[in-house]
Amino acid sequence: MHILLLNPPAKNIILRDYYCSKVSKASYVLHPVDLCMLSGTLASRHAVSVIDAIAERLSEDACLSRIADLNIDAVIFLAGQVSYKNDLLFIRKVKEQTRAKTIGTGDIFMEDGDRTLKENPFLDAIILDFTTDDILKFLDGKKADNMVYAGCGTSSREIWKEFSIPVPRHELFKNRLYTSPFMKHHTLVTVLTDYGCPYKCDFCIMGALGYKFRGVENVMDELLHIRSMGIRELYFDDQTFGANKERTLALLAKMRGMGFSWSCLSRADIMSDDLARAMKDSGCHTAIMGVESGSQKLLDRHHKNTTITGIKKGFHICHKHGINTVGTFMFGLPGETENDILDTIDFAVALGCDYASFNTAVPRMNTRLLKDAVSGRLITGELCEMDQSGNCGVLGMGDLSAEKIRYFRKKAICRFYFRPSYLLKRLKKITTLYELRSNIINGLAIWGKR
Repeated sequence: MHILLLNPPAKNIILRDYYCSKVSKASYVLHPVDLCMLSGTLASRHAVSVIDAIAERLSEDACLSRIADLNIDAVIFLAGQVSYKNDLLFIRKVKEQTRAKTIGTGDIFMEDGDRTLKENPFLDAIILDFTTDDILKFLDGKKADNMVYAGCGTSSREIWKEFSIPVPRHELFKNRLYTSPFMKHHTLVTVLTDYGCPYKCDFCIMGALGYKFRGVENVMDELLHIRSMGIRELYFDDQTFGANKERTLALLAKMRGMGFSWSCLSRADIMSDDLARAMKDSGCHTAIMGVESGSQKLLDRHHKNTTITGIKKGFHICHKHGINTVGTFMFGLPGETENDILDTIDFAVALGCDYASFNTAVPRMNTRLLKDAVSGRLITGELCEMDQSGNCGVLGMGDLSAEKIRYFRKKAICRFYFRPSYLLKRLKKITTLYELRSNIINGLAIWGKR
C-alpha cells in the first residue's frame, strides 16, 4: 500500500504530537514524533510519504493538492484538542477526495474512541499506541490490539517492559524545518527512547499510558542512522528522560563521543551527579523539567510525587554540571490561590532557570484532572478546544477566574524574562550567531504572545 503520514494544516503553529496538543508559545516547530515512530514500522511493509503541513506552512488547499498527487491507500493523521474541529473537517475532505482509509492518532481519541468513530463516520480507525506494529495488522485486515475500529480494539498498559521498533525513517521528514528554542545546530531530529511515564500526575495523560522503554541497542541503531544523515542536534521527547537510570546510563555511555548535541524532558527529582555528568559528557546542553508549582500543597494534591527541596536539588545538580535548565510551570490547578501563583512565580525566579514555560491547566483526555473538572461541573465532558498555552479553553478554578489565570500567566512571563539580570545572563551564554538569531526570534515571539 501507499500510506500517507499527515500532520494537517492549521492557521497557527500547532503542536499535536504525543497526546499533548498546544499552540507553539514562541516560533518553534517540533517533529510529530508519533508519525516519526510509525514511519519505520510502516516502511518495513509499505510505501510511505509524509506531509507535515504545520512545518511546511501549507494552506488547506495546497495540502489537499499535494495529497491528490500521491494516490494513497490510507492516511494516518494527527489531531489535537487545541484544533480538533478543523482537524476533523479537513480529514473529512481528505476522505471525500481520496476514498483512502483514515486512521487517527492524538489526544482527542484517548478517552472514548468508540464514540469518536460513531460521531465521525468518515474515520476508519484510531491508533492508541504508536510504538506497536498493530497498524500493520490492521492494514492486513487482521485483529489489531491498541487500536479502535468498528467497536474493536484494546490498549495494553505495559509497565517496565522493554520493546523495539524498526529504525524510524527520519529522512522522510524535512528536518531543517523543525526548530527548538534550545537547539545549538540548524538541523534537528526528535528521538523517543521510551513510551509513557512511571509517574501519575493528575494533569498528565502520560501516566495512564503505562511505561515501557526501548533496548539500548535498538536506540543506538536509530542514532547511528541519524549520524549517517549528518545530523548532530537531537531532542529526546521521553517524558521523563532517565526514569530507568541503569538503562539510561548504559545508553549515554554508548553515545559518548558520537558528537551529538541534545536536549531532553525529565524531572528534577531524578537528577543525580552521575546521571547529570553522563548526560553532559554525551552532549546534553539543556534539560526541560516539570516543576508545575511552588506550593507543596498543590504538588501533593495533584500527585506530582515530589518536593520543593527535591526540585531545588535537581536544578542545582544540572547547573553544577553545566546543563541549561528549563522549568515548566502550570497555573489554574484546582485548589490554587492567587498567593500560590505568586509563590510559583517567585520560585521560578529563585530556581535560576535558564528558561521558563508558563502554562495553564488543561483537563486532558484520560486524566484525573478531566474527571475532577467534569465532577465539579467546570466542563460537561464534551470535547472542547483547549490550549495549555492559554490561547483558548482556560478554566476558572474556585476564586481564580479564567481572566485572572491569563493575567497571572502574562505577569509571570514579564517578571521572568524581562529582568535586566536575566537578559544579561542570556547574552553571556550565547556562543554562536545561530544561538543569537534563535534567541532574538523566540524572544520577539514571546513578547508578541505575552
